[in-house]
Amino acid sequence: MFNVLFKFLNKSDLACLDTTNNQDSDKAKLRQLAQLQISIVIGLSVIVPLFAYAYTARWQACLRFFIVSFLVGGCALQVATKENYNLKLTKTLLSAGFIAVAATENSLAISNARKELN
Repeated sequence: MFNVLFKFLNKSDLACLDTTNNQDSDKAKLRQLAQLQISIVIGLSVIVPLFAYAYTARWQACLRFFIVSFLVGGCALQVATKENYNLKLTKTLLSAGFIAVAATENSLAISNARKELN
């Protein structure tokens, strides 16, 4: 997992300028994504959704997920507090929803990569 993170952080910005290199690297990323196991993604999503995104190495999707999660979660908790709803139930439902979204999004990415390669 840390190996993938360091590869992501050490990428050269000059590689983004070469379109043929980008096409080859996109194809390699697609091939790598297609080889991953959906059951592992679901298991990692249940533990911590960030682990599922690290496993699939989809960092932009991870960033979008966490931005939306913080916005939706913050708004839901604010409303629950203001309206005197059950906070424990609200937090549990939000957590379950975020786990379901992370598992579904990463599983669909793997499934779509497999379809695109075939």
